[in-house]
Order: sequence, then C-alpha cells, then structure tokens
Amino acid sequence: GLGCQLDLASLPLLPGARDLLLQGIESTLAPANRTAETKIDVAHSLRSIPEFDILFDPQTSGGLLLGVAPQHVDATLDRLRQQSDIPAAVIGTVVESRSDTPPLQLTMTES
Repeated sequence: GLGCQLDLASLPLLPGARDLLLQGIESTLAPANRTAETKIDVAHSLRSIPEFDILFDPQTSGGLLLGVAPQHVDATLDRLRQQSDIPAAVIGTVVESRSDTPPLQLTMTES
C-alpha cells in the first residue's frame, strides 16, 4: 500500500549528464526502460526535461538508494557526507499509495 514521491529537482546528476540529454544523447537501452512510464504519475510539462529523461538511462541509475525513517535523515546524510565526496541527497518520500494513481509520483520544486 505504499508508493513514493520523487522531486526531480533533487536528483543529483553526474557532471555533463544534463547537457548530453539536452542534445538528445542517451543510452541505447533508455527507450526500452521507458516501458516503466505507465507506473509514473507526472505532469506532461515535466516529461520533456532532462531530469525526467535521466530516470530511464541505465548508465546513470546506479546510485545507492536508502529508505530512512524521517527522524534519522539528517544524521544519515551527515554520516554519508563524512564518508565520501559523492553527493548525498534526499530525493523523495514514501507516501500512501492510492488505487487511482501510479505508485511513483514525480514533482519538480522551484529552485
């Protein structure tokens, strides 16, 4: 009964990834990965931005994803940042799933 809400603006991107996607360059496997789009609730306007396209590129989807209880988020981020120069970020939250919407909801906060 759970889903998730991801904020596209919070996704850390590898250097140069956004520029390549803006040029229309993506992995040959990205189109096949787009079959997952039926499980995503996203505004039409967000479907044309690189931050959405990056979700389907297998070369850039190898990041570590952790589910952390809200009261432990700050301490976990601090610890990760102490251990590595690789950016750690909160990219979303777990939400109650609704039967009338896909389990993954995408948003884009203003930066």
